[in-house]
Amino acid sequence: DETTQQNAALVEEASAAARAMEEQAAGLAQASAVFQTGQDRGEAAPLAAAPAAVPLPVRRPRSGPARREDGALATVIDEADWAEF
Repeated sequence: DETTQQNAALVEEASAAARAMEEQAAGLAQASAVFQTGQDRGEAAPLAAAPAAVPLPVRRPRSGPARREDGALATVIDEADWAEF
């Protein structure tokens, strides 16, 4: 079934993305380990609380392409774009 194959592909992509993010997080942790936080060694610095999720604004659909009275798409020609060969 095509839908099942598409879903399986999406799951595989999500899994690969999660692994990549995990590797990046480990690299970031290693890179940031050189910074001192002012606490005794061996103690982890407290984690900051994650910021609250802010909903994204809803995008309004743009108007469609210009159409002529007969319903065909209108063609806009910019004479300045033409060059002689």
